[in-house]
Amino acid sequence: MLCIRHGISDPYLNHAVEEVVAERYGDCFMLWENTPAILLGKHQNARREINFSYIEKNNIVVVRRITGGGAVYNDSGNLNFTFITSAYGGYAGLGDFARFAAPVLDALNRAGVPAVMSGRNDLTVDGKKISGNAECKLGNKIIHHGTLLFNSDLSALSKALTPDIVKFEGKGIKSVSSRVANILPYINDIKDIGEFKEYLFLNIMASLNGREIALTADDYNIAEELANKKYRTHSWNFGGERPFNIRREKRFATGTVAAEIYVDGGKIKDIAFSGDYFAEAEQDEIAALLRGVPYERGTVSDVLSKVDTNKYFFGVSQDEIVSLII
Repeated sequence: MLCIRHGISDPYLNHAVEEVVAERYGDCFMLWENTPAILLGKHQNARREINFSYIEKNNIVVVRRITGGGAVYNDSGNLNFTFITSAYGGYAGLGDFARFAAPVLDALNRAGVPAVMSGRNDLTVDGKKISGNAECKLGNKIIHHGTLLFNSDLSALSKALTPDIVKFEGKGIKSVSSRVANILPYINDIKDIGEFKEYLFLNIMASLNGREIALTADDYNIAEELANKKYRTHSWNFGGERPFNIRREKRFATGTVAAEIYVDGGKIKDIAFSGDYFAEAEQDEIAALLRGVPYERGTVSDVLSKVDTNKYFFGVSQDEIVSLII
């Protein structure tokens, strides 16, 4: 099996690399890292999973995977692994999580980590989740990937994956909340993620009778193009979500404002405001401006920057209204 480790840390580009490797190479194992990111399952609704006010303040990006499963958090204390193999190469097909996880578990166990397979697709230690796994079929290949919490900021993980909404009504797969743990306290003679990455890669490569190769400049160029066309776009990450309703409410110095928002295809289809605030202009005017725009902070902020929001919500700033809406 081919084995790849590269220095890419861009979450969008890393997901494009998986697709490019699946298309251009044979059976393969990869080990990789991301800068802070939420990796969203293909069928999930982002607003049901993520605290957007927290991730925006902390420069945590969102990228939707091509695999199913739940949302996971990545930072510099986390590793990701990928197995890419022919769908007809001896694996049972989708759902054969244990077979793919076996070399990872073996490497962890030999380093003193008492990890086990738990449930459908998790690796746990003492009942706490250290790895979530997901997979999909792409052409005639299976892509199976997973996380490994080595020394992640578990407080940030919890905050990032706790939605900041008053009420949500919509469809989509909800992540199952789990107790999580880092691998570092359990592992023998490994002190940082660099050592862990080296140990894991060499041990898994040996167990697979693998051969290390490097990605080519052409691979990177094709992956960059795919990232720009797909993984970095609002339409991929949010546009395909099923319709949903959100109700958000905040108390400001001059009164309480609530926003009821209907989102379809990642865009605001309708919005209505209520509360005990004061205004000199009709709410329908500002609602009309917001209908049809992408439900993302930057776009909403740009639209509201063109009007005097104080006319519609006396004593409430533009930034405060944006933070209410999204």
